[in-house]
Amino acid sequence: MHGISLFSHPVNDSTFGTSITGVKYSTFYTITVPSSSESLFLTSSTPENVVVRYEIDLKSDDADLNFSDPQNCYAAIIEATSTSADAYYRCTPELDSNNYWYQDLGLYAKPDGEGVQYKYLQREYNPEVNVTFERNSTANATVNFSNEFVEKTKTFLFLSNILTINTNHMIQSIIYNYLKDISPMKRDQDYGFIDHHPNPEPLEGELFTIYCEAIGRNPPHVKVERNGMKIIVGEGVSIRSSRTNEVSISSVTFLHATKNVEGNYSCVGEGEVRKVFPLHQIELKPKIRLDTQLIENVTDTVRILRSKGIVCHTAYLMIPYIMIPYEFIL
Repeated sequence: MHGISLFSHPVNDSTFGTSITGVKYSTFYTITVPSSSESLFLTSSTPENVVVRYEIDLKSDDADLNFSDPQNCYAAIIEATSTSADAYYRCTPELDSNNYWYQDLGLYAKPDGEGVQYKYLQREYNPEVNVTFERNSTANATVNFSNEFVEKTKTFLFLSNILTINTNHMIQSIIYNYLKDISPMKRDQDYGFIDHHPNPEPLEGELFTIYCEAIGRNPPHVKVERNGMKIIVGEGVSIRSSRTNEVSISSVTFLHATKNVEGNYSCVGEGEVRKVFPLHQIELKPKIRLDTQLIENVTDTVRILRSKGIVCHTAYLMIPYIMIPYEFIL
């Protein structure tokens, strides 16, 4: 399934104003969005399991024209030793060190054996982890871990290789992300929940989404529950799920928030042993009205995008949010 996000809100299917048509090597998206919208995000994955996220400028002068994917990048992570790993990106056309692009690495670990923690290696100092980057026609990085760090995380350690390319075109930025399990000791079906989304504070009538995310080895299907009860798909309620060998995600989108959406939300893993991870407590806030008219202009408009170079073999509706946390949302 293809996934399109309007800011942080997913636009999933015809119910939410999106239709998708494939024509040979092209994909046509017809998207109905509020006229005030300035950008949207398209997220897909390549056959090599590289998740790619495009930020598209809806206010661009050429926003109604065709565009082609300007870059094709291959990612790899090589475990040199039990305490080091190399990560790189090779792109076609080759990267230009004079252009604005940068590489980053992130770690998913369970040092306490329970909750999954995520850390940016370039931005957050850790005396037990050393990272070096090299910029030329390829993006290269080497990470070295202390023996003490490896001992604490030896059964659950995932490395995220991230490449961000900023452009001056209709596609404002492209973010590539590749995840690999580099744990020295691998226990099958070991997984954990992760939550790096802010607590939703929906206003009356607004669209909002709750995300349920798990990472690990063969994580089970996950789902969002409210007050310990299953959420039923219905008018104005959409549920989307995706699962790989390393990531399992589910989301519930409410098209119009009402009092019925209030409650305690949790993320549930449906494996042999049921696991429950608390997410958010939602309390609906009234929308401010002035002279009986909504202050917010919600007039819809239709914009047609034709993507020639983007081939979404498998797309994850919200997978960028687990592997590309909110610091990357521009």
